[in-house]
Amino acid sequence: MIIGVNTRMLLPGIKEGITRYIHETVARMVTDHPEDTFHFYFDRPYESDYIYGPNVVPHILPPPARHPWLWKIWFDYLLPWRMQKDGIDVLYTGDGYASLRTHIPQLLVSHDLAFEHYDDLTYAHHLRYLRKYANRFHQTAKSIIAVSQTTKQDIIDTYGIVPSKIKVAGNSTSMKASDIKDKSVVNGSDYFIYIGSLNPRKNIVRMIAAFDKFKEAHKTDHKLVIVGRLAWKSEQISEALTKATFNQDIIHIQDKVSEVNTLISNASALVYPSLFEGFGIPILEGFACDTPVITSNIGSMAEVAQDAAIKINPLSIDEMANAFYQVTTNTTIRENCVILGRKRLSAYSWDNTAMTTYQELINLVKNV
Repeated sequence: MIIGVNTRMLLPGIKEGITRYIHETVARMVTDHPEDTFHFYFDRPYESDYIYGPNVVPHILPPPARHPWLWKIWFDYLLPWRMQKDGIDVLYTGDGYASLRTHIPQLLVSHDLAFEHYDDLTYAHHLRYLRKYANRFHQTAKSIIAVSQTTKQDIIDTYGIVPSKIKVAGNSTSMKASDIKDKSVVNGSDYFIYIGSLNPRKNIVRMIAAFDKFKEAHKTDHKLVIVGRLAWKSEQISEALTKATFNQDIIHIQDKVSEVNTLISNASALVYPSLFEGFGIPILEGFACDTPVITSNIGSMAEVAQDAAIKINPLSIDEMANAFYQVTTNTTIRENCVILGRKRLSAYSWDNTAMTTYQELINLVKNV
């Protein structure tokens, strides 16, 4: 096969979120199938690390597509022209965008439809573009991979896509538990940890309020470590961090940290109380580090965690505060979370995701 790959999200120095998903799946397909040729389509200079084998042919199609009208030009004019020239059999587009002006069959990965449900996640012109075209992307793609059953159902409910068109292939994690006993970031105290960007959907303000409530009720020395950048519309989060009763016990780390597995491994719990996710990778990272997880009892978080985490109503500050208390005082709960977390982690594999993806590419070519 001659496989085209939309690699515009494989940016220098970034291997998280959607970029991580594309990197892990495509790297495996390239390595496992040397008989196929993969044409990578970048929109800017790329890192050599992303050229995974001699069967990769990289192309740069400028200009960098980071604005709605440039997205339109890149996907609907530049990409079809180049793919036609390269004799592409099938296109894998892992970032949720598709070309509306090509007859080449496309396999689209849909990570979430948060933009259909929330108005405050991105710039207004980006939001208008996604709400105008995302449905058409899903309709145009010959096949869709959803990262969770929750996301699959959302696609069916929101866009009316037939279930048989959607396969599920989830995220995974390569993170490993750390043997290093290091709590220097909190001067030796016990702590909870949150990993992820900081925006309204992540429910950070309620998490801070729950931490305050827990501290006030139980007079503990626990800290709250928040690792993540202040993202879109984070003003309320900044205010909550400043005005928290126990703000001196909250440590906010904005810069990326290479020892994040050590931070998670030494925490009393990983807290992930998001209001909406397509998957929820930090849940798996908690499992991988043998750390109890507190997460939301809704959507993909409940699907990924199942019985391996303490699940709470993300709208209830009281429930979250009580979960903090349970995980710090009940040894049985902690041990069960660790044991069941390891078991649950085994259900997710980048190898399986890559195999599912490749098989779907084969199916599309056979059915042309």
